[in-house]
Amino acid sequence: MARKRNRKPEKLEDIIKTFIGKLDASPRSTSEEMAGVWKRACGGTLAAHSKPSSLRKKKLAVNVENPGWLYEFSLKKGEILKRLKEELGPDKVDQIQFRIGEI
Repeated sequence: MARKRNRKPEKLEDIIKTFIGKLDASPRSTSEEMAGVWKRACGGTLAAHSKPSSLRKKKLAVNVENPGWLYEFSLKKGEILKRLKEELGPDKVDQIQFRIGEI
């Protein structure tokens, strides 16, 4: 014998809204958010000559304009990493890799 359920059917619209709401609430980094964090972490001048390109396994890859800027970033790597950890939390970024690339 089948049991009766005392639940009313849900509207598909309500199910979709709930699902989208959960997606929007999930933590994620957009490129705009990352650009803002990057600018605060390294300052406006350095940010103007660089662009974060990827974040994989806690390793942030950053493109810089030319060898001169690559050297400048290598000198400030520890300070930038410290600021990134303050902005993003200690578990997001462990390393930064600078490379010459498209900005």
